[in-house]
Amino acid sequence: ANFTPAVTTEHPENYYPEQATVERIIQDDAGRLKMNAKQQQLYDLALELGNHDIIASIMKETGSHPQKDRSFHYLPYHTDSGFEQTFMKEVLALPEMQNLGLELYYNGDRAMTEFKIKCYRQHGNRWDYLGVYTPDFLLLQRREGKIQKAIIIETKGSGYEKKFEEKKRFMETTFLWYNNTSFGCERFDFLYLPDTLSPRQRIDISQDRIVEFFGRK
Repeated sequence: ANFTPAVTTEHPENYYPEQATVERIIQDDAGRLKMNAKQQQLYDLALELGNHDIIASIMKETGSHPQKDRSFHYLPYHTDSGFEQTFMKEVLALPEMQNLGLELYYNGDRAMTEFKIKCYRQHGNRWDYLGVYTPDFLLLQRREGKIQKAIIIETKGSGYEKKFEEKKRFMETTFLWYNNTSFGCERFDFLYLPDTLSPRQRIDISQDRIVEFFGRK
């Protein structure tokens, strides 16, 4: 209901992907990005000779985004931080996206998403309401067209960790236990990534969790 076909902003850096890529994805989906005769001839020759640099160059010229069909349920995403954009680029570049048939969607725009979680804190037999939590990302794997498993991902900037502590505890314990128990299998996981991690740590932690969770039968 809140989607508009055009976005006007004074802060384009808050949107991903950038405008030129958005336009190319739209053209690509419409079948308007194709190789001309010269590009096709060069591509076929490069493929025959195994020249991956030329192949990559031509694909960049004639394609839009290498993972356009594994994300972007709407265009563009309005993100809260550069950290979210960085994380998204890192995950979309992982080979597991293709190998395990995964899809990554940005969920952090409260005006655009309906996937929100009510969080609680337990005091004895009483449950106190903590408020609504809107996860940043959903990483999905489908089986026969239906969502089979999902990792709910939160990327948190410095200064927000303390405020999120109780909701994080709810997600890691109560939410996972009740939902996975109700399905009788591990259909959900929760991954928390603060920006205090180094880029290498963040990528390694994400990749290890993805392989462990989605690679498990």
